[in-house]
Amino acid sequence: MSVITYPLSDTKRSSPFGFLIVLFLIVAFLIAFATINSSDHATDRHGSDAKRIRRCLDQNGPVQIFRADDVFYRVCQLDDGRFGIQAVRKISKTYDVYREITAFVKAHGTWEELIAYMNRLKAIPWGGPLP
Repeated sequence: MSVITYPLSDTKRSSPFGFLIVLFLIVAFLIAFATINSSDHATDRHGSDAKRIRRCLDQNGPVQIFRADDVFYRVCQLDDGRFGIQAVRKISKTYDVYREITAFVKAHGTWEELIAYMNRLKAIPWGGPLP
């Protein structure tokens, strides 16, 4: 049995730019799809409700989105029937990256209480792209 060997000087070395391009694309992909960054305020102030609202939105998506100025209010219905609100603000002009301001259940979590709260904020239903 014979063995074929190649001298190292004849092998082509790949450019480090290819690796950098792939790394950049991976980072850009992660940024584009990691759209909402959670806030400590929501968990510190609203505890388990904030966590339940995040999980509800991750699993089911929002049932309604409202917008007031540059803040989006993502609404979800929790397992116990209450409506939770997650307020987010866009933090990137280039990518769809949002930071959570807070997440909570308003009063008893009824739809009527939520709508009254949105009216006080002068928030309107949002039909644009989902944050």
